[in-house]
Amino acid sequence: MPYDESNRQNQLIQVGKFSILILEQRITDLPEKVDFVLWRKNNYTDIDAVLSQYTEAIIVLDGSNSDKTIDRLRAAAASNSDRLYLLKNNFAYVWEEE
Repeated sequence: MPYDESNRQNQLIQVGKFSILILEQRITDLPEKVDFVLWRKNNYTDIDAVLSQYTEAIIVLDGSNSDKTIDRLRAAAASNSDRLYLLKNNFAYVWEEE
């Protein structure tokens, strides 16, 4: 199913064996388990709640986030900085399957 960017809403998608939560709006009722969270559009969801809920997930900050939002999220998640990945100047996230 193609991703409909014109309809700004949170979406949970499955890509192979990975589940990806696309966060476009503030969310309080988080899905049970995801492997990746794609953080978009300067979302104000509590990043501590996301990191606590998904202890193994990678949080990908895409280029639609402002520098101010990226700085805020990095500061809030300082102790989990290894789980944040910034796409703003990297353009892609690549992972190796085990």
